[in-house]
Amino acid sequence: MRESLRRFYRDRIAESLLAKSPLFSGLDVKQRRHLAERFTFETYQAGDLVIREGDQSDAFYAIKSGQVRVYAGADEAPTELAVLGAGEIFGEMAALEGSRRTASVRAHTECELLRLEAAELNAMLAKNMEIRRMIEAQIARRAEAKIQKIIDEA
Repeated sequence: MRESLRRFYRDRIAESLLAKSPLFSGLDVKQRRHLAERFTFETYQAGDLVIREGDQSDAFYAIKSGQVRVYAGADEAPTELAVLGAGEIFGEMAALEGSRRTASVRAHTECELLRLEAAELNAMLAKNMEIRRMIEAQIARRAEAKIQKIIDEA
């Protein structure tokens, strides 16, 4: 009973985050609930590595609480690309394309993240091209911002 109540609570949190996200707000309640049930929750302490640049993608993340730093380049001299907080997502680019990670992400503060396996994301996007286009547009915007940041710091 206790575990089912915990799972219900976690699913509603994930569903609420999806409803607030511009990328997933276009899903109907049934679609959001279906997707929310597939998220797992992970906790990271400040400084913990969440994803490493160059690794093969297997998931994307939504931030429930806390902040993460997104950076590219060598760990000794990284270029910070963004600081993301509650309600934002990351890792969608590589998860969607099945490619390697283009940046590393570290917990900036203690974070609670929702993780969705790439296969689940792609199965949902195969059924909803509008959401797929919105995510692809976000990918393009982030890529442009990353290129501009690198140019500005060169």
